[in-house]
Amino acid sequence: MQFIVDHELFNKMIAEAASVVSSKSAIPILNGIKLIAEENRLIIVGSNSEVVLVKEIPLLVNGRKVLDVKEIGETVLSAKYLSPLLRKLSTDIAVDVKDGIAHIRSGEIRTRLSSMDSSEYPSLPQISENEGVSIGSEVFNQVVGQTVFAASSNESRPLLTGVNFSFSRGKLTAVATNSHRLTLKKAEIKSIDNGECTVPATSLITFSKLIRKTSSEVKLYMNENFIIFSSENTTLYSRLIEGQYPDVKRLIPNDSKLTIELNTKRLYEAVDRACLFASDWRHNNIRLSLNDSGNLSISSRAGEVGDISETQEIINFSGEAELDLSLDGSFLKDALSVIDNREILISFGGTMRPIIITPKSDSSYLQLISPVRSY
Repeated sequence: MQFIVDHELFNKMIAEAASVVSSKSAIPILNGIKLIAEENRLIIVGSNSEVVLVKEIPLLVNGRKVLDVKEIGETVLSAKYLSPLLRKLSTDIAVDVKDGIAHIRSGEIRTRLSSMDSSEYPSLPQISENEGVSIGSEVFNQVVGQTVFAASSNESRPLLTGVNFSFSRGKLTAVATNSHRLTLKKAEIKSIDNGECTVPATSLITFSKLIRKTSSEVKLYMNENFIIFSSENTTLYSRLIEGQYPDVKRLIPNDSKLTIELNTKRLYEAVDRACLFASDWRHNNIRLSLNDSGNLSISSRAGEVGDISETQEIINFSGEAELDLSLDGSFLKDALSVIDNREILISFGGTMRPIIITPKSDSSYLQLISPVRSY
């Protein structure tokens, strides 16, 4: 196995592959990065058994030669040493693997790394790619960004640590919840098939970061155990979370007593300030209420340390002019931070009933937050 590759591109690809490699893997071979040199490309694979990331370097990028494969072959090199090494080199990299040793040369710098037996590296999951789902990368990133933060971090309920994807008649519905808050986002996709799966939130975050600067479509393929996300030279295989995701439709109220319209940015800033005095509470309690003038009051207190309160003008409202409840301020901040619409609508169903937050001009997205007791 022998090849010469552009240093900057190789360094970037290896770093991305290394990001999914666990240094504490119980399978020694997974501490390494697999390199496969073919006649027309270099394939780079990193895995932690739950996620497999595959990167590709072609011979040419924008008409410029970035790879020259002298001899095909494959090997596995330590991620712990390979990735940091490449960051400290500055010229094109020549790799020559012979007799279990990888000879790495960059300019006048010579390095040797012991290689591992590539035949011990786990095979990629087999998934039929005849039919799949297509979604624009920008839309995909928006769906992930507006849902993934609401997934649970508590491993005692594994299903809630993922985002549920439901495909039906050219639409994707993504849902995440930790049982105290919920996000639901709908998007147009290219698909005629129906299906459903729950994807680990960590896998979605990883892939979304990798394709943030791309403009190509994302292709999704799945079977009972795995889902593949593919875009340009990046492919991520993720194990799915087993089990039936909760029926969230019953959690979303169909009616409300009061709906108010507010400026998103101004409300976020007010909640951010209120959170400074809410950290002493178990649920970062902040209080929302209507004052005598019909404006929204946002307040919180930190025991004997101090408190904060402010009012904001309500742009519009419908229903009963009555509101007094407490919410987890961090949940409300998260919710507002991913809404890019100028105005939002917040619907209230009662003192201990969940609130619904929706962008004023986007019916494809909603968030639900359950109130908390203030005592």
